Amino acid sequence: MDRLSLKFPPQDSRQYTGHEHLLRSEFTDSQEWDALAKQHLVSYNLPAWSVPCSSANMMLWLDRLNLTEGDYKNIFGGTVHDFMMMNPTWPLRAWVGLMLELARS
Repeated sequence: MDRLSLKFPPQDSRQYTGHEHLLRSEFTDSQEWDALAKQHLVSYNLPAWSVPCSSANMMLWLDRLNLTEGDYKNIFGGTVHDFMMMNPTWPLRAWVGLMLELARS
């Protein structure tokens, strides 16, 4: 049995790369994101800090926040894949927090 399966048994192995320990977990705005989530995400919980970004789960969250891929491209000037390439240590939770800030404004 390999060490990764003993360390972090993934719920969905497609989400996990074995590099979860490299994800950043301290963000200045994290408390603000928690407050925004409590206020606006009545049907969903924020993802765990250990969940990495992927195109599929980022698109799912855009849909949950009533944002389109076009909205995202217009605001950020790129795709979710571009974001992942420029911010490889960002967990999905931080990205969702950023999207909550965007949806609020």
